[in-house]
Amino acid sequence: ISAAPFLTSLDLSNDAPKGRTGSKAQLSAFASRKTSSEALPSIGIGAIGAKALAGALAKGKSVLTSLDLSINSIGETGAEALARALAKGKSFLTSLDLSNNSIGETGAEALARAFASGRLTLTLLNLQCNDIGPKGAKALANALASGEVALRFITLDTLALPVGQLRGTEPVEMLDLSSKGLGVLSAILIAKLIEYNTALTSLDLNNNAIGAPGTQALMEALASGRAVLTSLNLFGNCIGNDGVVAIADALQSGESVLSLLVSPKQVSAV
Repeated sequence: ISAAPFLTSLDLSNDAPKGRTGSKAQLSAFASRKTSSEALPSIGIGAIGAKALAGALAKGKSVLTSLDLSINSIGETGAEALARALAKGKSFLTSLDLSNNSIGETGAEALARAFASGRLTLTLLNLQCNDIGPKGAKALANALASGEVALRFITLDTLALPVGQLRGTEPVEMLDLSSKGLGVLSAILIAKLIEYNTALTSLDLNNNAIGAPGTQALMEALASGRAVLTSLNLFGNCIGNDGVVAIADALQSGESVLSLLVSPKQVSAV
């Protein structure tokens, strides 16, 4: 891609991984084409291919703004290489799709460090289906909450979460994220971002799957006393006994929301 001065969008997504063979030859074949977009299906670049792409991005000679590496088995090693390259601040990438790549918590932590550098130009990041776990989600949440980042949307479960609206850099008073298939990872990210939001007063998370761990993360954020949220809907999230206990603890702290909606069965357990 260093030798492709016109290439701004590259799709290497792989619906049927076939290993690493052929990827380097195919990339070299179109490097001199005068086109702004290329789609090379079924390459299966793996960690080796990801490292090669990272090396090209780190040189700062590519004008690539969109890169789709979904379903390529780049693993944590490939993710770390890409993260280090992006942290150098020489890339123009604004959209990166790493979904279904098994980057794990190690890969997520590497990306978090890259965001913490303040040099990333990414505005859209897809990390769906990567087994990053709560630890990886927390690392990303901390980096996005505390730093100056350009990122506007990040996908950890099924929805591209609006980072700016959750952080308060794109202020809204009400945010409806109901029935979006959000899980624990999204809840952990949401919790950290709203903790510093001085505009958001109403958040609807009705009918998702954040469970007890997601509820605990949200309650910890509210108990910090920094959030200004006054209404939170957690109805239909299977929060369980641990979730109910977390809510009770947050309410006792005196720093929690004024209006909290969960299912009647769960409320009765408090």
